[in-house]
Amino acid sequence: HMGTLGVTAVGMKGSLPGWIIPLGGTTTILFVIGGITKKPGVIENDTIAIRDYLHLTIAVDHDLIDGGPLARFLARFLDLCDKGYGIPIQNKKE
Repeated sequence: HMGTLGVTAVGMKGSLPGWIIPLGGTTTILFVIGGITKKPGVIENDTIAIRDYLHLTIAVDHDLIDGGPLARFLARFLDLCDKGYGIPIQNKKE
């Protein structure tokens, strides 16, 4: 058993098509982290620019977690990821 939360990394060298969900353990929530790729995306003021996208798969045991709390958790988690929460900003020396 892997516990309540499992985290694994696959494809750190680039993007992988489709979803990859490792089997072989039981967790309530499993995060599968893939590579980061550059793609066009909408940014502020509805402008399109090249952005970095993280490939992330989240598998959940729906027998243990109801949809409402899960949706709230995922909304908050994705908001924190989008804002780079916890990543220190280094000032560039000029």
